[in-house]
Amino acid sequence: MLPTGFIGTGDDMGNLVAFLSSDVSRYIVGQTIVCDGGQTTLLPATGNFREPANVQYGQGYVPGL
Repeated sequence: MLPTGFIGTGDDMGNLVAFLSSDVSRYIVGQTIVCDGGQTTLLPATGNFREPANVQYGQGYVPGL
């Protein structure tokens, strides 16, 4: 259960690495970029990390999009 609705692949990480290695990202300095499909957003939703989350993410998560 990921907010993106799918499990990431090596290409997802590779695209981030390619972006950060390019001149397009030249103005990004000293940031922590998490590439986990939104998995870290589930921790606050559960309240207790040992309990399963009953939060709906993925397709249809944002109404109207």
